[in-house]
Amino acid sequence: MVGELDAILCPRHPRADDLTGAAHCCGHNVQIANMFAVAMGLQAVMDELAGDVVLFAVPAEEMIEIDYRNKLREQGKLKYMGGKQQLIYEGAFDDIDMAMQMH
Repeated sequence: MVGELDAILCPRHPRADDLTGAAHCCGHNVQIANMFAVAMGLQAVMDELAGDVVLFAVPAEEMIEIDYRNKLREQGKLKYMGGKQQLIYEGAFDDIDMAMQMH
């Protein structure tokens, strides 16, 4: 079960971080809550299921801080700009047969 971790730069949002201007106002907070709700629901039936369920919080899904990410690419620390693409490249999804997410 995938949930995205990220914020957007929206300094005028009433709950924006005073230092960075970042705010969770695009739904990622709901995705993480949904991921945990699924986990809570699955606890009751896991003994009846074959396989494992992985809760996977994926960072860096919004295309923000492009200059910073480009520097990471230039340093060879990052190949892709998006979190899921980078994690796939790094092999984090290699043992996962199915990924589900709400958006």
